[in-house]
Amino acid sequence: QEAYYNFIMAKMNLNTQRRLLHDTAKLIKQEEDKLKKGLTRKVDFQSIKANYGQIQYQISTSVKDLAMGELSLRQVMGVKNDFPFSTA
Repeated sequence: QEAYYNFIMAKMNLNTQRRLLHDTAKLIKQEEDKLKKGLTRKVDFQSIKANYGQIQYQISTSVKDLAMGELSLRQVMGVKNDFPFSTA
């Protein structure tokens, strides 16, 4: 059971991080437009860009966590790596 829940949590986390990255990309565009118009400070814009980079790193970590979760689940279930395994 633990392997299954770890896998599900890793998958949910990755999906959340991807949505957050998408939302942050939109925010960067909005803040960039505001910066060009002088409506926001450069430091605020740079902070959002830094957050975007952190989210990208978290996604790469989440991808690894998901792969490890799938491997653990496969081992518990006795499913070989070449057997199709849906992560849908």
